[in-house]
Amino acid sequence: MSKRSRVRGRLRLVTALMLGYWCLLFIATHVPLPAVKAIGANDKLIHFAGYATLAFLAAWALSQKSALTWKGYLTVWLVVALYGVVDELLQMIPMLHRSADRQDWYADILGAACALIVYWLWIEVRRRLSTSR
Repeated sequence: MSKRSRVRGRLRLVTALMLGYWCLLFIATHVPLPAVKAIGANDKLIHFAGYATLAFLAAWALSQKSALTWKGYLTVWLVVALYGVVDELLQMIPMLHRSADRQDWYADILGAACALIVYWLWIEVRRRLSTSR
């Protein structure tokens, strides 16, 4: 198998992981709230972790074609932040029995920012380890 086909395969896999996760996140944030409250979890922590995972996967998927620049990181953060707004607004649909919450969105964007910092650190450590060999 050539390097090019391995890279293409990894791009498809990581992109599929990100899109699949994004679909799961959409479903999870639109199920009726009693199902979420039944597990007794901290809503803000769930938002933080959910959007952190989305941002990390998005950065990973985008970096499969070329290294991310600061503009790439900013773009990922903005897309995830805008999706968070849309997500909160959709929760205002009465039959969902959910409500929009600015604090949830703050947790979303903070989680995304933290994940992108972690992703950048991960890439930097890997780069430095590979150049020191």
